Amino acid sequence: REFAPRLLALARLLLGERHEAEDVVQEAFLRTWERWDDPDVRDHALPWLLRVVRNRCIDLRRVHAPVLGLDRDAAARAPTDEQGARVWSLGQVTSAVRRLPEPHASILLLRFAQKLSYEEIARVLEVPIGTAKSQLSRALALLRAELAGRTP
Repeated sequence: REFAPRLLALARLLLGERHEAEDVVQEAFLRTWERWDDPDVRDHALPWLLRVVRNRCIDLRRVHAPVLGLDRDAAARAPTDEQGARVWSLGQVTSAVRRLPEPHASILLLRFAQKLSYEEIARVLEVPIGTAKSQLSRALALLRAELAGRTP
């Protein structure tokens, strides 16, 4: 119960569909329950659950990948403020994040939506902390490029 809102938020941001996200979270809890005797699972439940949710979302995104095209015209339609800077809605940023390849989409959501530390992200992604930091930097560059409608 404690982790369900965070897991659902991550799944919804990665998938964009509430019912599919709920199914992913239920599946994550079932997998965790099945492996509860494993000390790695029991002692690190949140990172384990986040990893299961993320991996299942990646699998589902791969299945739906042909339907998701890149909308490079979105940047041209983005509103601007009085100083000429781009103003992005949460929906536009979320859509741009969903279009990013993995692990970039996940790492942005883990850092900014889930507010995980670098150490926690490294544990979820099962990578060294330096790799997590460099992947986050690359993910931010890709997101900026995606919002601007160009490749970096």
